[in-house]
Amino acid sequence: MSKEIFDEDSDGVFEDEEEQEVAPKHPPTDFFKRNREPTTSELLEVASPKKAGRPVGSLNKNHEYKKKKLEREEAIKKLWKLGKLHWKLDGLQKELYNAYHAKPRGKFIWSVSRQTGKSWTVCTIALEEAIKNPGIRMAYIAPELNDAKDITEQTFDQLCEDAPPEFKPKFNSMKNRWEWQNGSILKVAETDNKN
Repeated sequence: MSKEIFDEDSDGVFEDEEEQEVAPKHPPTDFFKRNREPTTSELLEVASPKKAGRPVGSLNKNHEYKKKKLEREEAIKKLWKLGKLHWKLDGLQKELYNAYHAKPRGKFIWSVSRQTGKSWTVCTIALEEAIKNPGIRMAYIAPELNDAKDITEQTFDQLCEDAPPEFKPKFNSMKNRWEWQNGSILKVAETDNKN
């Protein structure tokens, strides 16, 4: 609430006390212009999928649309470098992801129905672990070896569509494993008893 003071030079007219100047708030996508690195939450806000099409009010301003697209791409690259990919998950996938990270390392078992995004979540976690922990060894096990290969291949292809090349794993068919440039490995295997 501003305080009114009497101004003697203006014949009894009251004026508001001078207000302190407040720094302007920058929109979340403006951090690329400032001299600081964006926070993870700012990156997530920019990278999060939005409605398809052009931003509101930019029908005749194609340059603004391109600018926003470039800012989003830059945010996505930074999130990949940080190994923060949970923004690619939704609903139950986020719950599984959070449950995994809430427990100490070791065995983790999910009892979840079909078609809930288990493979997507596991592959997202594998990508994060591979990026954050160079040289880590992981395994993806399915009843059949071909199932494990097919599931990981399809999922990694989709997850890595927007990944910088250095974070995309390559499949080594001789050793049945996914390999990253930083030495991380995800071995695909089958269960011994087909269960």
